[in-house]
Amino acid sequence: MTKEKREYSRIEITCPVSISTTDGVIHGALKNISLGGGLVLCKRLPRADESFDLLIELPPEYAFPVSATAKKVRLHSQDNDVASLSYELAFRFTDISEENFKGLCNALESEARLRHRRQKAITSAPSGVKKSVIRSMKKLSRVLKRSFSDLFQEAMEDLVRKYEMESEQIPPKKAANY
Repeated sequence: MTKEKREYSRIEITCPVSISTTDGVIHGALKNISLGGGLVLCKRLPRADESFDLLIELPPEYAFPVSATAKKVRLHSQDNDVASLSYELAFRFTDISEENFKGLCNALESEARLRHRRQKAITSAPSGVKKSVIRSMKKLSRVLKRSFSDLFQEAMEDLVRKYEMESEQIPPKKAANY
């Protein structure tokens, strides 16, 4: 069994990333992130030996984008076909302001709590229902090209709204007269 090398736990999150290099800006998509670094899917790469500036456009509920300086740690190419050649670029932060670090901490903490609540909701459902719902949500996620977590959150919010509307329509029971 191999020992975990990461200092921080990673959170799966998808959001746009801009990598500023001496050769220009490279646009990509963040796949996961931790307080120490992350993994970006991109079509081009920064130079191997150069640090680069990152702008991570976290979802709007986290208030502001996070900017930092980073360095490549690892690279994996995905060459399914030449036209769609892309790279998974693992990076580590080399410089991040206190304000951006706090923003990243808050975003990761909020995302971890949200995922924990979702997981708890899923695990408390009957297993046949769970598997069916998860399969349907994953398929819908692929078809709509939206993240599973966003779709799940929307579905949960819709259920809560529906429940609240139904409970408002049910008249309160009258007390029995004795």
